[in-house]
Amino acid sequence: MICPVCEDKVQTLHDLGVHFGNMSIRGDANHTSWIYAELGGKYIDYSDLEEAFDMVFSPQVSLAKWARLAFIRKFYTDPHPFIQAMQKPSIPVLLGYVIEHRFFLRNWIRTLSSVIHSTTSEEVFNYEIENVATEYIGFNGRPSHLDLLIRMGEALGMTRKRIMEYTPLPETSKAIEVWYSISSHYSWVDTMGAMHVLELVADRTLVDDGAKMHYFDPGILNSSEYPQEVRDFLMEGYKADVDHAGKALKIVESETMDDLTTRSIMIRSMDAFYLYLNARLRRSRMLEAAWGE
Repeated sequence: MICPVCEDKVQTLHDLGVHFGNMSIRGDANHTSWIYAELGGKYIDYSDLEEAFDMVFSPQVSLAKWARLAFIRKFYTDPHPFIQAMQKPSIPVLLGYVIEHRFFLRNWIRTLSSVIHSTTSEEVFNYEIENVATEYIGFNGRPSHLDLLIRMGEALGMTRKRIMEYTPLPETSKAIEVWYSISSHYSWVDTMGAMHVLELVADRTLVDDGAKMHYFDPGILNSSEYPQEVRDFLMEGYKADVDHAGKALKIVESETMDDLTTRSIMIRSMDAFYLYLNARLRRSRMLEAAWGE
């Protein structure tokens, strides 16, 4: 397996605990702050690190189930501020979503293309081809997810030209670097796990496993407070991501050759996603500040 922070190779969870202990002794803040955050801010003694990692990685739980629980712990136990903002999103929050998500979708295609390039599974090949078409080209007469996203921005008062002129915030760029690096250095199975675990964000069945709220208030889908284009975009993920994430994670679970490495990479991907959601919210605050001038 690998360290979810620096990707150093270790053999066991015990070795991972020793690795984190050594990095702590060297004063490495990245490892120390990571385990602190994973354990909800609780202090952990060096001698208890192996037990702590057994809780984080839960190797006794199936990979697909673990992914759901790990995603809930990171994003929904103490809901991410962007998810909280999506319970009643303002125009700046939705436009922050539009501007930063365009870059996410572009990277989504790049990384899933590496899965298509590398897989020997016809099922996976067809699954990802449909996914790419749905997200970026359009599928079965439906507009692409990208086009629905931009239409949402236009309905909120921003021109398509202006949307396309923005460059990504540093948090978005850093997250994209993580995902691109994963697709460049690891197997198609690990890349598939890293990307599709992120679709859990809109999986409304997470509340059955303990999530405190949905990705957004489902009442928005029938609310006249929001333009139809906003409801059309949100509806796409609401309908699709339960099946998308669930099917992909089952494939990853059946195909992985190194379960703990796959889990480490999925954790790295979720950490990058947390950073990326911060960017959506920061972009919205930048828009608010600009409009207040």
